Amino acid sequence: GAGLSSSERVSAISSHLPTDGRTVARFQHRVYGGKFSADGDLYVATTQGGSIVVFDATQAARELVPERRIEARNIRWTITDFDMSPDRRFLAYSSIGSSSSANVCNLTGDYEYHEKLGMHSPGAAFAVFCMRWGGGGQEVVAGCNDCKLRAYDVEHKTLTLEVKAHEDDINAVSLADDSFRSNVIVTGSDDALIKVWDRRMLGVGRASAAPQGVLHGHTEGVTYLSPKGDGRYMVSN
Repeated sequence: GAGLSSSERVSAISSHLPTDGRTVARFQHRVYGGKFSADGDLYVATTQGGSIVVFDATQAARELVPERRIEARNIRWTITDFDMSPDRRFLAYSSIGSSSSANVCNLTGDYEYHEKLGMHSPGAAFAVFCMRWGGGGQEVVAGCNDCKLRAYDVEHKTLTLEVKAHEDDINAVSLADDSFRSNVIVTGSDDALIKVWDRRMLGVGRASAAPQGVLHGHTEGVTYLSPKGDGRYMVSN
């Protein structure tokens, strides 16, 4: 179609998009990440300085109340990505570093627990740029700057997937649906391609693998993927 007229755009913005806001927290460093839990009850923000702040979003009028502050470990430059486990008990987060680019910490309990995930590559410039929980909450799937797609079984502390997926940095990774058990993984890269992978046809130690689909159309690198959750549609940026 011809798109929206000027008056229609003004009406849409005033009716559906927020036009004002309020400050709920202040940090000493830039805020580089923010995400609600799947049920909307928690909001997590991360900063370039390595702070992870968990907010309770169940209060009246969805007021965000700081509930827990965690200092991330093994951070270089910033936290590049993070994701909450399906049960909201753990948070996986990533950064830049040769031997500790991916970690998991707890979001509940009166203690603080951090564990390195066995994702690494020779060289000090290795980075995990994106990560999502999969495998029913048992593994973390990650895209890295060495063009590889990796998955790590958190429970058994084992690398379960390592395959060259792109020709440039992988900036975005996602599951095709909201089940956390999806066998379909989608990746986006600086090579301007989006690729669709069947988890059942991938493994460890394979130099390369064929995706089930390659989506062209981006003229620059893909920075983010947001699935609708039905296994059919996804927004890319």
